[in-house]
Amino acid sequence: MEKVEQVVKQVDEFLAKYPSVTQFEQFKKLEEKTGYSKVYFFSAAVVVVFLFVWLIGGLKLITDLLGFVYPAYMSFQSMEASKGGVSEG
Repeated sequence: MEKVEQVVKQVDEFLAKYPSVTQFEQFKKLEEKTGYSKVYFFSAAVVVVFLFVWLIGGLKLITDLLGFVYPAYMSFQSMEASKGGVSEG
């Protein structure tokens, strides 16, 4: 149970770090109304989106998206790191 709480805390910190991308306020409202952690709602939303993409486009679409999104993310990380110093990774 301790490991689960640690993961929930890490995901909660991620949600707070990127509030506009993760719809932090909407999940916070759900948390206040239901009493369940916003991390659970975020996880459910990610699973629903993944299943929707998988059912519509299949596994090839998912791998194509990952093949585009991950390098793009790492490029942005590299650009931000180059502003402050040497990039890692």
